[in-house]
Amino acid sequence: MTDLVLVKLITVPSMVIAAVLLFWLARVSARGTLKRNLVAGYRTSTTLTNDATWRAGHLASVRFSALAGVVAAVTALAIGLSSRFEPAVWWCLGGCLVMLAVVLAGAVAAQRAAKEVLRSGRHPEVAEG
Repeated sequence: MTDLVLVKLITVPSMVIAAVLLFWLARVSARGTLKRNLVAGYRTSTTLTNDATWRAGHLASVRFSALAGVVAAVTALAIGLSSRFEPAVWWCLGGCLVMLAVVLAGAVAAQRAAKEVLRSGRHPEVAEG
């Protein structure tokens, strides 16, 4: 088995799974149906404070989650189409770094929105799906 085949066998399915999970997170966040939990979502001390901060934070991070999903899907496609080892590795590394940056930006947006809810004392109207 060549190095290229091995890289493709490991990274393409991993990136596809990441894309699906990130698109799912964006969808349930936009709908306001993701309940507070310790497994999925942007889990910070502030977003976990109450349901209002959780919903506000996840609503603020929808675009970032969706964008990270797009990055993961494009990365999977680029790696899958690579005909040489080195470009596949660079696509993998670059895609992971960009995806991480986008997810971290989403966490910052979620944290800011959750803090604003706590500061204002308001509970944003979010559809209950």
